[in-house]
Amino acid sequence: MKLKREKLLGILEDVKPALAKKEIIEESGNFIFDHNRIITYNDQICVIHPLKCDFVCSVPSEEFYNLIKKLTDEIVTLSMDGEWLTIKTKTTKAELAAAGETSILELVEQFPDFKPWKKIPDKLLQAIKWCAFSASRNATLPYLTSVYISNKYVMATDELRISKYDLPAKMADDMMIPAEAAKQLLAFKPIKYSVKDGWCFFQNEHKVVFCTRVIDGKYPARQYLNEFEFEGKKVLLPAKLSEALEVAEVLADGQIVEEKRIDIKLKDGQLFIKAEKQDIGKLAKVMKVKYNKRKAITMTINPIFLNEILTKTNKVVIGDDRALFKTGPFSHLVSLFTEE
Repeated sequence: MKLKREKLLGILEDVKPALAKKEIIEESGNFIFDHNRIITYNDQICVIHPLKCDFVCSVPSEEFYNLIKKLTDEIVTLSMDGEWLTIKTKTTKAELAAAGETSILELVEQFPDFKPWKKIPDKLLQAIKWCAFSASRNATLPYLTSVYISNKYVMATDELRISKYDLPAKMADDMMIPAEAAKQLLAFKPIKYSVKDGWCFFQNEHKVVFCTRVIDGKYPARQYLNEFEFEGKKVLLPAKLSEALEVAEVLADGQIVEEKRIDIKLKDGQLFIKAEKQDIGKLAKVMKVKYNKRKAITMTINPIFLNEILTKTNKVVIGDDRALFKTGPFSHLVSLFTEE
């Protein structure tokens, strides 16, 4: 098999999301070449990418990827020689130990026929993007780690916050997709999907198939929809809040973007921002706001995501124990903590 190095590198990037960080299943951390496709599989996610090759093998992903990345010649030739995958360019020859048989292919062969495909509704990917960050990372209640896709809306919650996005076109299926898989899915820009045998399959315009397990059980959607029904007061947030959030983000608690947290407190016409990163530093800022209640209310929120909301609206509805941000089809509900 001969192809451009940059093209091969791009294909490897596409299939990397399904590589296992810890190999619970043998060879789930490998790239699997199989005649007309390359596969990665980690029991929760599988990616199948079209690739014409004349061999079958399983090769360690880290070494293979880094080798291809650091080669400098434009054309790469891959071939199997016994138990070795040979990588040749104009100036370099390398060999990697490769298994000619793999149990991963047996698992992939158990997938049902992907067809018939169904068209992905307009705005579904946008809805997933805006909701996925609200899902919990605690797997005690599996449905809380999911993005719930119904025929009318997309929803996710960790029970301290709820995100909901109303779809303009109906979805043919209801399903719960693990939030981490949903985030990975966005980069593939799928246009079709099908749901069968506990899996959801997505295909993009390049015929790449992204497969994710769906979470079993019933999502308590009605319970969470009812939370959006409350009486509150509309509050206009400060015009320069966005700038303040960018500063606070630097010292926000949380190791990754989705986990970033700051506290925002409103009391007596003032808005207080507090950010603290353990063992690193802390930040406090005060701004004026038209909120004159003496009882302080505090919300814990992701500063990066709040900044995205502020590009659409600077209004929030504040109730006794919750605050609602709403812009078009998107609603985000946050629990409030009160103090005398």
